Amino acid sequence: MRNIKLPYHTSEVACSDARINSCRLVEPPSPAPLKDPGARLHAILKEHLHILVDNPYLSGKTIAIAISDDTRPIPYEILLPPVINILLNDGVNIPNIRLFIASGTHKPMEQSQIGKMLPIPEIAGIEIVRHDCDNRECLINLGKTPYGTDVWINKEYYQSDFKVVIGNIEPHHFMGYSGGVKTAAIGLAGRSTIEQNHAMLGQERTLPGYYHDNPMRQDVEAIGDFIGIDLAINTVMTPDFKIIDVIVDTPRKVMLAGIEICKQSMQMAGREQFDLVIASAGGYPKDINLYQAQKAITHALLFCKPGGVVILAAACSQGIGSDRLEDFMRGISNRDEAIKLFRSLGFQIGPHKAYQLALQSKYAKIILISNLSADTTRNYFMEPADDLDKAVSMALEHLPPNHSIAVLPHATHTIPYWPHM
Repeated sequence: MRNIKLPYHTSEVACSDARINSCRLVEPPSPAPLKDPGARLHAILKEHLHILVDNPYLSGKTIAIAISDDTRPIPYEILLPPVINILLNDGVNIPNIRLFIASGTHKPMEQSQIGKMLPIPEIAGIEIVRHDCDNRECLINLGKTPYGTDVWINKEYYQSDFKVVIGNIEPHHFMGYSGGVKTAAIGLAGRSTIEQNHAMLGQERTLPGYYHDNPMRQDVEAIGDFIGIDLAINTVMTPDFKIIDVIVDTPRKVMLAGIEICKQSMQMAGREQFDLVIASAGGYPKDINLYQAQKAITHALLFCKPGGVVILAAACSQGIGSDRLEDFMRGISNRDEAIKLFRSLGFQIGPHKAYQLALQSKYAKIILISNLSADTTRNYFMEPADDLDKAVSMALEHLPPNHSIAVLPHATHTIPYWPHM
């Protein structure tokens, strides 16, 4: 009997139902992680700082480093110390270094959360700036991109002398790929900028794995050009968050190199679709809340036949994850109402997740295993299940006799083959 195990929060859920013994494990081969990523970063960073700037240039200059919030599994305890140490060795004073938590439209992190995310002695004394996308006084307007997006960016970050982004490159459910300038171009943008960019959702090739011809991602690149980011430090990681490689260079060069690694480690050889897709968001922090976990449904549906079933294991330990999403859903009784209201109001961050879930639940039946209440799960157009065995039993009732089943243990790290990517 085959025992299926999926990442779930910091643990896993399992199913031993013999009826899924013939399932297909859909997981691309992942390269071995680096043995000492910190040492590799230190060597590469030292080399590239000397290439990009003259050593004396950094002395006396202000350095701005954009990092993500705790919804991204980025190993800052490995990445930040070499960066800080090299900057200090190059004559930069601690008061001239600032870390910007690029939270985009997410809730600003509390001080206790920041301490938990950054338990790093090397950052002692460095100012940490929590970005607020709704505080217009902290933003500066830089003009419009060729795509028509009005660019509002964190003023302090933009006005710094040397700008760095630290992030991770992996498939993104509509941006194509995360990483590169996105950490600042979206993470440190104003709400209106993010909403104008994300309003491209649904345009052709706003899908995981598309970069060059993804209009949303290329708009982000244009925002990055406005900002003038000097250095990108990005990882590519295994599904269990071990570092495959560290890439340091100008942002576009980093993206191109990182995408090639992603294709080798996260892309399947074909595009087969299945009647049932059993998926995990990948555990914590990928399933920290519904707002984040929904991304895994996008990936799972790429492998699901129309009218099929997706089972998603995502703990959602911090609930929905967006006040604006919750406010939008109050009084909504069905998915058609949600679609109609969203379209009538115009694109809004937060409510866009309800819109996506409504459309996705029209394409396939979605069963969710989570810590959310049964009523809450149903309110978001999904069926609740207490465990994976129960979810499988529910799914099998909906499937044809000769059904096909796929298991995606790390859905957001798995993309199908696109012939024109």
